Amino acid sequence: MEELTIANYRDKTTIGLTPRARDIAERIKEQEGLSDLLEVATIAFGVAVQSGIGLGSTKDTVTTWNVGTFDANGKLRELVLALYDDVESPFRQLEYLVNEGLGILADKYEGAESSSRLARVMQGLACV
Repeated sequence: MEELTIANYRDKTTIGLTPRARDIAERIKEQEGLSDLLEVATIAFGVAVQSGIGLGSTKDTVTTWNVGTFDANGKLRELVLALYDDVESPFRQLEYLVNEGLGILADKYEGAESSSRLARVMQGLACV
């Protein structure tokens, strides 16, 4: 079990989206027939990691999920800790990656053919 430190207390307890990221997620969810925004956010997280996005944080987010909803089994938090050696706030980093990943998806998504857009974008990003 991980040692409890002051840094653990400073981590986020919620994951939020910027207004732009939420618009992107809503559009992809609707056009792809996905069940909820969490599904889109999880894809965006993977896209950001695969794209090599580094450490960061996102400002002006609106709470969308509690961390227990977003990462019920704690595996995403553990993945962030494994991938980013210097991260002190894994949920803050996860939030950043989701928002950045949605930005990447938006840039690629607009240029993709209308049928199976998300699948084409993911193939183009070498994520599948």
